[in-house]
Amino acid sequence: MQKLLKTIILSLVVFLFVSVIPGKISAASNYQTAQVNVDGLNIRTGASNSAEIVAHFVKGDVVKYTNYDKYWAKTIFNKKTVYVSRKYLQTIEVPSKLKKLKNVTVYKYAIGQDPTVAVDRKAKVYALASNSSKVIGTVPPGEFVNALAYDGYFLIIIYKNQIGFVSRWDLQPVDL
Repeated sequence: MQKLLKTIILSLVVFLFVSVIPGKISAASNYQTAQVNVDGLNIRTGASNSAEIVAHFVKGDVVKYTNYDKYWAKTIFNKKTVYVSRKYLQTIEVPSKLKKLKNVTVYKYAIGQDPTVAVDRKAKVYALASNSSKVIGTVPPGEFVNALAYDGYFLIIIYKNQIGFVSRWDLQPVDL
């Protein structure tokens, strides 16, 4: 019971990190995570070059998607299903040990991107969700990170094209 209460409270803390109410998907979902590798990736209403363009992703954006077919990826934008060319998405592999974590909640915006939080002070990025884990880098104060998931104590982020963990104590909410 105490573990359940702790999980509920920590989930509420994550909610306060973002100003937009995120939708939840399970960590075991069929979503893949990718980084956009071109500026101006067209977001279309259909899986076709002739479909209406509704917006654009920029290089470096992180997108959660499912495969539609060999050429197109399906994601969500403004609460609607949209499509982007898979040619311009660089898939980011999530380690199998991360996929197996229990009590991990994965958040995403309605536009298919992850919640953004600001680093409050110089934050160490760990290889695993532990302060005693190997430090794989640091994020300077004032930088923004996109959260893939939250395990209760650490935000799971993409750091230099790999999975990293940042302590929740080094973060502050961002008004989007």
